[in-house]
Amino acid sequence: MSDIKEKLEYGIKQWSLIEANEIYALHTRAVYSAKSEQYGNVILKINQHMDTLSSEYHMLKTINGIGACQVFAYDKENGMLLEERIIPGTVLREERDVTTRMREFVKVFKQIHHIPDKGDTYSTYLDWLDHACANMQILPNAGSLKQKMILARKIGYDLFEQYPERVVLHGDLHHDNILRTQKGDYAIIDPKGVIGPAIFDIPRFIMNELEYDNKKVSMEHIVYVIDKIAEYLEYPAADIRKLFFMEVILGYSWCVEDGEDADCYDIQMATEILSIE
Repeated sequence: MSDIKEKLEYGIKQWSLIEANEIYALHTRAVYSAKSEQYGNVILKINQHMDTLSSEYHMLKTINGIGACQVFAYDKENGMLLEERIIPGTVLREERDVTTRMREFVKVFKQIHHIPDKGDTYSTYLDWLDHACANMQILPNAGSLKQKMILARKIGYDLFEQYPERVVLHGDLHHDNILRTQKGDYAIIDPKGVIGPAIFDIPRFIMNELEYDNKKVSMEHIVYVIDKIAEYLEYPAADIRKLFFMEVILGYSWCVEDGEDADCYDIQMATEILSIE
């Protein structure tokens, strides 16, 4: 099957789903909410890029619903994944107090990292950095990101070696991928599933703090968040500052790959934060 609609119909029959509603549907991937007599409220994901769903499935299976949505079924052949729909599903972004956001992030962070099972295959963070760095060297619109991505890659390699643990990371652990559950706590959705030290899952959350209420925040705010997260998780703040720079550059390199513009304000702030002694 190659057509998204055809796969949706197949998934509805395969898992006896009702009330399937489109969340979004693109040419090669789509997400639907539905109900299942067996599982309750569910999310059906369809993706023709099989590796993406495979990594998500294996990470969620390893976590087994602790600090994360549950995964119910995976059809590898047809590129379909059935998982829990978190209710009410309010995103962490809606927490107005920064201390609350940080504390809820830390709770989730401490629950979700596990050593990968034998036989599971994932990319590593270094694979991501290598790919982005290579692309920045050949894209004509990369500009200053060419040199900054070289530095970001070096930082990633240095800290990857400095922290020897190898766990399955979420890879995109920002405010909108952390949802409130019926119990009032928070759980993750949409993991990328990538291998690296746990500390590499911190900077994406901090990147979401760069803008709040559609306004750019001050560098003092980001430094404060870095210092508090470092305190809560007992990591050196200097290492988190380095990873924050790495993640900002990596994120905007991906934007440039997609034909979008990089945000000079964010890049400048990340560069200044990197220079803090």
